[in-house]
Amino acid sequence: MSKISLPFGEYDFVASIGRKCQPAGRLKRTGLRTISGPFDWFASQRLPQVGRIINRGPQEMFLKENLQVNGTFKDCMDVTDTLTGFRTIHDLKIEDCQDGVEDAVAAMMVKITERYHRFMTAIRNSERVLLIRIGAEEPGLRGLMKVLKKQFPNTKVEVLVIKEEPGLPPMIESWDIPNTYILRADNTPSGEEWLGSDEVWDLALKDVSLRQPEKQIA
Repeated sequence: MSKISLPFGEYDFVASIGRKCQPAGRLKRTGLRTISGPFDWFASQRLPQVGRIINRGPQEMFLKENLQVNGTFKDCMDVTDTLTGFRTIHDLKIEDCQDGVEDAVAAMMVKITERYHRFMTAIRNSERVLLIRIGAEEPGLRGLMKVLKKQFPNTKVEVLVIKEEPGLPPMIESWDIPNTYILRADNTPSGEEWLGSDEVWDLALKDVSLRQPEKQIA
């Protein structure tokens, strides 16, 4: 178990692994987001499916037979992949789906596949990586860490989980899983709703930085 209760120090790469858009938005705001990753803008309820995609790739995501159209969100279609539980509300423009969502989904998956390979390469080319997620349970996190150790044997991959609990002041919790950090807190938005609490994110990322530019992943 790490003796440090929250992430600390320099990382070569910092990225979001869901469960919603908030981690990617916060990383972008703080200058820690250096590439677009495959999990940045999806809602993903199931952490084991994140591990499965890291392990096997995104080829099973959003297949035609697993598409569930929920409606619309702003100027985009709201679509869930019933196999993996991933949901997109940002990538499928309504104007591109007048004859159905299949073609737009196919185009989206080309982009997601490119992001997946970029994400995997960034981790493999790094010495130390921090992945951040909103919400997880202990068994799912243990499974994910096994996948990460298998896929990236030469990289130290750490995971920060923020567990949202209304009314709870920030509290550090340990699940006795090496290289993980658990922060339980009320994540009620301070301003823009999708970005959550300034207090929580300032605490979570206050000691996190990227290595000098020449060592960053482009």
